Parts: sequence; structure tokens; C-alpha cells
Amino acid sequence: MRQVIEQHQVTGAVYGEASTFHLYLGDDVKGGSVEGLGAEKIRGIPKSTISAMQSGLRKRGVDLMSHMSGVTSMAHTEADVDETLQAFEDTIQEMIADGHIGGR
Repeated sequence: MRQVIEQHQVTGAVYGEASTFHLYLGDDVKGGSVEGLGAEKIRGIPKSTISAMQSGLRKRGVDLMSHMSGVTSMAHTEADVDETLQAFEDTIQEMIADGHIGGR
């Protein structure tokens, strides 16, 4: 997911521990990290951005756990992960085209 946002020059961060991941899309990220951002800022992603991400992924068969977070598990095969990454990239491209986020 980090590679996708870097490849498309989207300002944001993908982070988490173990099997949990979080996504932050915002111009105030430095070096792909949310370090130094408070919880209020991280949770303050515009609702339109959250909705675009959630609906874009959902129509491609991926449902986030909540807000901009998800979980992977041993039940997910490599094919599942590949499909999810493709859905994420397609959603990022759609969000750029629709003007929800900056990037290329």
C-alpha cells in the first residue's frame, strides 16, 4: 500500500502493527509517517475522502474494518492480498481522477 501511494505521488502514510493497518491521506505527512500528528488530525480526514476510499474499495470487494483501517489474517492467501492491493491501487487512481486527493 505504501508503494501504491508513493508510485502515484499521493501524500499520505500507511502504518500499523502486526496485522492491523491504517491509512492517512493528508498534506502534512513528512517522510510517509504520521509521527507528530495528533489523533484529532489523523481522525480529521475529510468525510468525502473517507467515503470515496471506502466505497471505492467496497465496489472492488474489499471492506475496511472502520474509518481508514483494516486487518489482515492468516486466512488471507497471497492471491487475496494481491487482489486487495489491486483494488487499493484502482481506488487511489479513481480518487485522483475524481479530485478527492492529489497525485498522478
